[in-house]
Amino acid sequence: MTGLSPSRMKRFLRVVDPSIKVVLGTKAVSKDFGTVLSIPAAFIYDKNGKQVFSLGGGRGGHGRYYLRRRELERVLAKMK
Repeated sequence: MTGLSPSRMKRFLRVVDPSIKVVLGTKAVSKDFGTVLSIPAAFIYDKNGKQVFSLGGGRGGHGRYYLRRRELERVLAKMK
């Protein structure tokens, strides 16, 4: 997410404690992902680099979207 100071992002991550890799983006990274405006935002790519899933990142309150384990497993199963 852009616009969030690194120290504020670290505090947020300590509270949320995600079990996935988090990328502290720049404006360029945000633009590459379709202008991420809120967090959390999740993007899944296949082995060819094609985006096969996205969740969140749009306008709206932070924390509005969460990637549930069952949903992640469904997306990954389709990729096999």
